[in-house]
Amino acid sequence: MRKFIIVALLISLNAFSISYEKIGEWGFGRYNQIAMKGDIVYGISKESGVSIIDYSDVNHPVKLGEFSRIEEFNYMLIDGDIAYISVNGGIYITDISNKIPETISIVRLDADCNRMYKVDNKLYVAGGYAGLIVLDVSNPENVSVLGSYLDSEEMTDVVDVAVNSNGDIYVIDREKGLFILKTSDFQTYEQIGRMSAQMFRIKFISDTEIALSYGQNGVKFYNVENPDSLKYIGGYTQVNFVSDFIVDGDVMYCSDNYNGLLVLDISSTGTPELIKDVVTPTLCYALVKKDNYIFTANNTGGIMCFDVSSPAEASEVSFFNDTSYPLDMAVYNNKLLLADFYNGIKSLFAEDITNLQFIDLKRGEDYPSALTVKDNYVYYADSSLGLGILRINEDGTLSEVNYLELSGNFLSVDTYGNYLLCAGEYGGLYLFDISDRENPQLLDTKYEFQSVVKVRVADNGIIVVSSGLNGVKLCTINNGEINELKSFDVDGYAIDSLLVNSRLYVADFYNGLRVFTLDENFNVSDESLYIEGETPESLFNYGNYLYVACGSKGMYVFDINTQNPEQVAFIEMHSNAKRVIASDNIMYVAEGISGKIDVYRIVEDSTKVFNAPFSGEGEIEISNNCGKDTFVDVVVYRNLKPVQFERVSVNAGKKMLVSLKKGDVVKCFSNGNSVDVKLILNSDSENSALSLSDLRANRMEGVIYPYSFYQQISIENTSTESGYFTISFFNANGEIVSSSKVFVEAGDSREFKFMLRGYYRFEVSGLYSFTATIYQKEIFGSQLNYLEPVRAEMY
Repeated sequence: MRKFIIVALLISLNAFSISYEKIGEWGFGRYNQIAMKGDIVYGISKESGVSIIDYSDVNHPVKLGEFSRIEEFNYMLIDGDIAYISVNGGIYITDISNKIPETISIVRLDADCNRMYKVDNKLYVAGGYAGLIVLDVSNPENVSVLGSYLDSEEMTDVVDVAVNSNGDIYVIDREKGLFILKTSDFQTYEQIGRMSAQMFRIKFISDTEIALSYGQNGVKFYNVENPDSLKYIGGYTQVNFVSDFIVDGDVMYCSDNYNGLLVLDISSTGTPELIKDVVTPTLCYALVKKDNYIFTANNTGGIMCFDVSSPAEASEVSFFNDTSYPLDMAVYNNKLLLADFYNGIKSLFAEDITNLQFIDLKRGEDYPSALTVKDNYVYYADSSLGLGILRINEDGTLSEVNYLELSGNFLSVDTYGNYLLCAGEYGGLYLFDISDRENPQLLDTKYEFQSVVKVRVADNGIIVVSSGLNGVKLCTINNGEINELKSFDVDGYAIDSLLVNSRLYVADFYNGLRVFTLDENFNVSDESLYIEGETPESLFNYGNYLYVACGSKGMYVFDINTQNPEQVAFIEMHSNAKRVIASDNIMYVAEGISGKIDVYRIVEDSTKVFNAPFSGEGEIEISNNCGKDTFVDVVVYRNLKPVQFERVSVNAGKKMLVSLKKGDVVKCFSNGNSVDVKLILNSDSENSALSLSDLRANRMEGVIYPYSFYQQISIENTSTESGYFTISFFNANGEIVSSSKVFVEAGDSREFKFMLRGYYRFEVSGLYSFTATIYQKEIFGSQLNYLEPVRAEMY
């Protein structure tokens, strides 16, 4: 067997006694488009994919699932049980008969595909820089390109398309305007009409009338009986930016970005009249209508439902948002309360922690940045405007009970007994009496503290004040007044601080984690700096552990029940770890600008790590003190494509590395008993892979899992094609708990390509499974053409 040396700059977690199993997430991106079938709304996020939301009860929408891929999603066109989803690089043809899209086929195009229009079996695609593309979709499993049109001198960004009953094709270029085309064979096109202007959307009012969105110049109506000379009828221009619109009889509904939903009477298109405007909390990008309801996609503001049974009295019915900018969280009676900087205070149902459900939202006067819960009341800092108070009802809904207008850019709140502390970046520290939970009374202020970015109350009642460049102050409350006990200079920026027993932990945003050991008089007896050079943003203490959120760098975990804090884990984050809390061994991480809440199960394990060095060609010895059954079993099979992924490596221990070729045997020892597992690579059918079931049946009963906190799967790509590798982890119920995508270049150099770097551990009763779906790539212009997947499974 050839020898390989793999060097990876990774933090080893194998000796740690605590692990984190990601079990769910909430939040999905920013909706820029929307589609609907029956009671199901599909919210399209450019960054993240599609959210599927059930509106069978319009007052209580429920998220059913997601459909996400690596590309940027642009638009979704629904035709019966088929949904066409345009992305940068092609079209996904999906089956939505079961609500959640299932891919039928993928059409890879050298185009930034946008809006689409379907007539019979032809799909007209606005292809961005590629112009117009026409597809034959009579067989969804085998879609073909009929033809295309690109005026290379005129067209720069085709964003919309429509076809009239005569077969004339109306194409909208964002910068260059309207092109009217005629074709008989989809190979050659005649331009029969043209109008130059910045445009965005087109809709037919009738065969002879069209409506055009001119963005900031509103909507305009034209007679198109003579395509060569369009006749202007009228328009409505008192807008911010019309990005989408719907025509329903004599009524037009417009998504007007910053102005929200506009309702126009167009019974006379020559003189359209505004009859209702409804301001939405954020940018209103797109809309769809069903019966008496309008649904709008509002970027970071989620999806709103409006009752338009009487268009002139359009009113909000419900609000759904799995997009946000989460800055702070708290748990109360199986409810996760969330301070969403963009939208307000959200209540989420957290009993089923793998699938958080939206309950309610109360919008603040400004931008909520922090919250705390006392009994069944939420107190939240509303940025520059003040302090809000909400009551948490038994069903998890929120009721507004009071609002105090203050000034000072409030960033933090905390409670102690019947006291509430509110910290302002410009307004110092405020102390309130909340004996009457709904009517706080101001007792004291400390303006001399200047900038206060975080206030915490320790278990012993000591107030810990983080003052940025002014360091940290320890205070007490005596007779309704704030008294300073001690001040600590920090050679950096104190963004957060915690006092736990005799240690003061300071998140120094400029330098790392500072740890001050204090005597009984709060004098410093020792000072240490950890994770030097990182940028910690917030701290949280749960049990014996300190969690340090470091933004895009991830999360550090320290055991602080030791003589000196010891790092026991590191958790990689998708985006930006802003805040972490934990309750009942469940950890919630707010990822700030990414809009996500990640949910982890905390697993403590005192089992020692076994020593597993190489003991021969393709063999591993696992000492019998490992305490639990440990098996390595890798199966790879390919489909009919001539692909060769010839080597799979599994790193499942501190020193254990399995590096095998086709036919090699892994010998795993567990509690003195050995099991031979044969590795089968590149077999011609799935049957060969399934034959391993006999080996699995002979295994010992009990918990089966790779004996490691860090698991690395590597594939050596010896094919001539590069590819995207998608790795998904499944729990015992077959549900995806985590996934990762990495692009692997093809090449003759036989070096390993890392597919996954992450920290995962699963302990399930019975079978543990890992699935990797490997997509090949071939060049089609400048885009990717994905072939059928190769699957690799590890049990």
